[in-house]
Amino acid sequence: MVKQDDSVIVPRAAKAMYELGPNTENAIKAFFFEQQPPLLLDDFEVGDTYVGMSEMAESLRKFKWTDDEGRKLFAGLNECKIRHMNLDFSQIYRWIIAHGNEEHRVEKVFECINTVPPDDLDIRKVQSLAGAQKTVFLASWKLTQKDVICKRIKGCPEVLHREMEAFPLRNSHPNIIETYQLHNRHNELFLIEELLEAVLNDHWRADGLQEVTNLLYDIGSALKYLQEHNRAHGDVKPDNIGRMHNRYILLDFGICRPLDSFVQAPHATGSLRTRAPELLVNGRYTQPTSADIWALGATAFSALLGRFPLLDKGEEVPRKSNSDARADFEAMLKTRVEGKWDEFVSVDGLPPELKELMTRMLERDPTKRIKATELVNLLEKKFGAFIARSSEKAARDGRFSPSEELIQMKEFRDAIPPGAIIPIHKFIQFKERLRELQATEGFSKEQHELVQSLMAAFEGRK
Repeated sequence: MVKQDDSVIVPRAAKAMYELGPNTENAIKAFFFEQQPPLLLDDFEVGDTYVGMSEMAESLRKFKWTDDEGRKLFAGLNECKIRHMNLDFSQIYRWIIAHGNEEHRVEKVFECINTVPPDDLDIRKVQSLAGAQKTVFLASWKLTQKDVICKRIKGCPEVLHREMEAFPLRNSHPNIIETYQLHNRHNELFLIEELLEAVLNDHWRADGLQEVTNLLYDIGSALKYLQEHNRAHGDVKPDNIGRMHNRYILLDFGICRPLDSFVQAPHATGSLRTRAPELLVNGRYTQPTSADIWALGATAFSALLGRFPLLDKGEEVPRKSNSDARADFEAMLKTRVEGKWDEFVSVDGLPPELKELMTRMLERDPTKRIKATELVNLLEKKFGAFIARSSEKAARDGRFSPSEELIQMKEFRDAIPPGAIIPIHKFIQFKERLRELQATEGFSKEQHELVQSLMAAFEGRK
């Protein structure tokens, strides 16, 4: 229902949002200007056009949106209208609720509005805004009927190239995040990843020797696998490590690339709090795989002692947006490497069983630092009783995607006795699902061949 308001017909639900302030009121009037014929009726049936607006108004009041936020919201919606976008106010209401009292909630809601997801995805909320190049969403993937992490790559050639270079490795190791590619109707790339139980952060603390040895073993195994494929990760840190059941999983391959590419890079990348000493002093890579080992050691050091090796407890790295303060902080870290190494990089407070291993991981000279293969072997030999060692089946059971489904289909096919009759409904479901899997992007050559063999095995069956 709407009422006339200064020659603009505005739904009553929208008028309820005037209480946010005069700027919001003006933006709402601008949005509805000439939206409807200028009918001089007290009541006007709007139909389905503004379904959800009452709930949207209620949610703005509930989360105490400011007048300026209300203005930005409706000014942005007006721009969407001018671009002839279809606005679903019921969905916008859900996105407002999803972002609650978070910082930058207006920007996050519009990131959802302006994103056209692949057909198989429903966007639920923004997990993080990674600048102009990439946005991370929480989404629902209809194919697997599970919540997933969805990364939208926004057409930056450098970021797209880096993401795709490491892509073939991401469905091959239980301690590397499983990733799939999807495209929307505009051919934009989206990377789909498993939603993990937890992602570590700087405040995470290892609960004893068993937990930290499993962290070192799992992520060390992932680094070993990358190195065997001539790649380094480049940004090992707590928030790039997740956990699922008993597995630690390496995340975020936006910097991962071939070793030569690191060596040729004009400057170092990755977090300052886990950046290897040679990168702080020289500013360039000479041993990128060794820098990953340092970063893993620094992460474990922080998990045990509550500070990173070259930082004081509670000391925070300035944001990238504060370039001057960040440059000063990096220069200070360099002076600590050159003049205060023993003061900061001390293993005295670590468990006695780990002191030798951590000393080798945090070795100042990258050529003397322990290698990933040796790290994994040493952990197996010395700490084997502490390591969870999930079985191959358990590791597979933790996977979330079409890869696991394909394996299950093969096991189903192999378990059918010769000459057995398959119920017709099972046969139809099996064939339809295989046709869908046949179009899955991200499958290896072997996986596509397996799909073909499964389809051929059922060809002609009734």
